[in-house]
Amino acid sequence: MVDNEKRVKEVEVVEGGYRELGFTFYLIRFEITEAGSSTPSSCIIKTTVEYELKEEAAAMVSFVSVDLFANIAQIAKHHLLKKHTEQLSSQVLV
Repeated sequence: MVDNEKRVKEVEVVEGGYRELGFTFYLIRFEITEAGSSTPSSCIIKTTVEYELKEEAAAMVSFVSVDLFANIAQIAKHHLLKKHTEQLSSQVLV
């Protein structure tokens, strides 16, 4: 599900990966909100992982983490800040 107006993205795993590990339901949700009026170019990314798994697969719960998504957000932040700095530098030079 993608809701661009509310800035919400949801992805449900329907086959492979987590399903093969015993998860009967695995959903990742990203909600992006503005950080505030004092920092208009900043945002907050809230990541939620919802899951259900078979009782016999309880040991697999350790695979559930938002660390991967936190790392992706950091990489995106560094990329966007670099691009923003480059844009500001090119405007000053013109």
